[in-house]
Amino acid sequence: MLLAVLHPEGAVLCGPTGEKPAVWLGLDVERVERICREALAQPDRHSALQFLRQALPSLETDLPGIHNEGLLAIHNLVTAVRQRPDWIAAGRKAQKAIGTRAIEMLDALGFR
Repeated sequence: MLLAVLHPEGAVLCGPTGEKPAVWLGLDVERVERICREALAQPDRHSALQFLRQALPSLETDLPGIHNEGLLAIHNLVTAVRQRPDWIAAGRKAQKAIGTRAIEMLDALGFR
């Protein structure tokens, strides 16, 4: 079970497993909502737990939601990518893609 609590300073998550489940404090409410929606959209309990095991630890990084396994340096993603001339336009496209899936997401990101 994942417990989400919303309060004026943000959100708190607790869980999803263990006798002493992890707790994340002071989280962005919209980010927590997206994580919860994605977990609930999984086809079964096992898939939801697998998703949460990957997504929740990333909340403690400089790039929440990014699961990096050696493909790119986190430093490059945090600093250099934001200096690209298309950064602001890419951010607008990404905002439109939040909450979409499959073809709809690709369309929102500008792919054909």
